[in-house]
Amino acid sequence: MRIAVDAIQVLYGSRSDGRPNKRRPERNSLRFCGIMAGMTSAVPPLPVSPSPAVPACERCLALAADPRRREPPSCLALRHTAPQVGQSSTGVPYSMLTFCCRDCGTVWRLYDRANELFVSWVPEHPLVR
Repeated sequence: MRIAVDAIQVLYGSRSDGRPNKRRPERNSLRFCGIMAGMTSAVPPLPVSPSPAVPACERCLALAADPRRREPPSCLALRHTAPQVGQSSTGVPYSMLTFCCRDCGTVWRLYDRANELFVSWVPEHPLVR
């Protein structure tokens, strides 16, 4: 058992008497912060103002008119392969898939709730006609 405790102390750099572990060099916390001075992010910043809305295509407008249909229109492309699983505020489990329209760029979320016959298609943003 003492060997396991010694191994943990070597890994984590502490000893039971509070003195620093001499087997592991001490890191300077000011030198290692994850971001070096002068570095900029490669990720572009989010736009400050929303981009101009693109009108929804006819198929997206038809889907908005009948949001309970199970089969997606041919213009929708699946964004992620695995569904996101969650639970509503009332405790009903659901799964969600995200689709994007190839024609107009509208992002749709397909919600499939447990023990319900129909699904629901919800646009990420209100549709522009």
